[in-house]
Amino acid sequence: MDRVRRLAQFWNWLPAFRAVGEAQHLPSAAAALGVSAPALSRTIKLLEGSVGTELFLRSNRRIELNAAGQALLGHLRNAMRLVDDGLEAVADSTFRGSVRVAASYSVTLSHVMPALARLHARYPDLQPDMQSLDAAKAYEALKKGELDVVFLEEATGDEELLIEEVDRIDYGVYASAQHPLVTDPPADLDLSTCARHGWVVPGSTTPYDDWPPDLPRNVRLRVSSLGVAIEACLVLGLLAHMPDAVGRSRHGGLHRVIASGRSQSLYAVRRVPMLDTPDRVAVLVEAMREVVAAMRAADASSEVV
Repeated sequence: MDRVRRLAQFWNWLPAFRAVGEAQHLPSAAAALGVSAPALSRTIKLLEGSVGTELFLRSNRRIELNAAGQALLGHLRNAMRLVDDGLEAVADSTFRGSVRVAASYSVTLSHVMPALARLHARYPDLQPDMQSLDAAKAYEALKKGELDVVFLEEATGDEELLIEEVDRIDYGVYASAQHPLVTDPPADLDLSTCARHGWVVPGSTTPYDDWPPDLPRNVRLRVSSLGVAIEACLVLGLLAHMPDAVGRSRHGGLHRVIASGRSQSLYAVRRVPMLDTPDRVAVLVEAMREVVAAMRAADASSEVV
């Protein structure tokens, strides 16, 4: 009961603390909570008085978490997740409702969509919410609970996040069926030969396509998305460097000219699970692993043939 009494002193102030801690801007946090900024400021000061330490660094109009505040915010996020998970379990809604997913276009096309198809067959009441990927903001969005899982080609460690490798993505050079390197490939075909033909490549503001940096290409077109690059291959007769899983998903529209020898890891990044029981993200990641296994089996079968 002593712990309950202690928490009761400031329990109602914790949502306000989280809002300010995540926004690091009093007016924005106040607007989100529907209260005035002065009232929110008083709440934060009451909380600091109750816990016996300052939680923010204040300078002029800025307010940001100090070390104690960052520690409390991390624990508060975990506590709120546990309560939310408990409510879902009580309401039997673990596999109902929204699961918020972010991934790059290529990963969405090659991996996420097939995984979502498997997920829908098993849990038809789950409603995936696909969002555009901004890798720089993905980690903070995960911590805030704005995303449930992000699929990234690059991932960095973070104690609040669980990072799992789900695949190794192989790359190849792709072209339409009418391209001369497909209809009449030279006997000595290699990447240098490919580089002399016309290419479509990502623009400067889009993710790099993992082409060898020391091998210049004959660039004819720069585009903002892989989807447009695929159309450029089919319509304009250009070459593109892309993941094999994407090139092969075009149902015969694209053909792999040559394997490039490049590969990249694919990671599932999510918040560290608080419970041992499966949740909606875990079943999605498992579906992703099944998709990867199926692709590997298909590759092995085609090599045998």
